[in-house]
Amino acid sequence: MILISLLTLFCIGIFVGVAFSGVPKVSEWAMRRAIQKYFIVKANEYSLEVDMENPGWFLVTTAEGQYQVKFSDLKPIQVVQSYELSSVEGEEA
Repeated sequence: MILISLLTLFCIGIFVGVAFSGVPKVSEWAMRRAIQKYFIVKANEYSLEVDMENPGWFLVTTAEGQYQVKFSDLKPIQVVQSYELSSVEGEEA
């Protein structure tokens, strides 16, 4: 009986873990909300990437251009610095 209850709890744990694995973390939600507020865009009007060359910085691409962005470490998370990246002539976005 104990073995069956342990197996049931194990299966429930796996199911819940898989179900919530696709849910973004709270800090990621806060970063996305800060981008939407700073650039005045909707959720599907930008893309967010980690800048591998500069630790702590992110690349935000909107219809207006590409920006290098840094977020605050304290809550509420806000955009602290933002620089527009210049595009190379002859290169398509």
